[in-house]
Amino acid sequence: MVEINELERHLSVFVGHVAWRVVAGPSTASHFIVDFGRKRRLPILKRKHGSRGGRILYQGEYSLFIECGWQLTGAMGPICGARDDNSVEGMMVVGLRRIERHTLENVRVEPRSLALELTFTDDLTLVVLPDLFDDPKGQNFDVRVGDEHLFLDSSGCLGRFTSDPPRRPDLRLL
Repeated sequence: MVEINELERHLSVFVGHVAWRVVAGPSTASHFIVDFGRKRRLPILKRKHGSRGGRILYQGEYSLFIECGWQLTGAMGPICGARDDNSVEGMMVVGLRRIERHTLENVRVEPRSLALELTFTDDLTLVVLPDLFDDPKGQNFDVRVGDEHLFLDSSGCLGRFTSDPPRRPDLRLL
């Protein structure tokens, strides 16, 4: 089992890095991925799911995969959330694109709920709200640094796994 301070250390690696890609859209429901750090070329077998009609050839050195409730806010209030329209030009996808090219300034983990608060430049804040619904296959979020993943499952337990070779969560299942 993973302790909360280890999750905080894992997330602190993201601070100071630019979010260079957000993958979201109609085939991913409310789930999405944010890539940070250097680009890492994906193995040929993982180049099947695309964003904005293209193929994903790279993943970030660090990534955050969100599968639970979330909301993105700006200086003027809410921008988009997990229940918004996720069509190609819907409120969710357009709103999440605002994260791209912004630097992550701060990360906070709420100790009781394990909610995440990620603060970006330009007054953007992403709040990730875990769902604890006891689905044995469910996962709330996955924080990847290199090949090491820390995740919060649906029962509220933090876990870990290592991917070899580097891979993304399989979005074709969503």
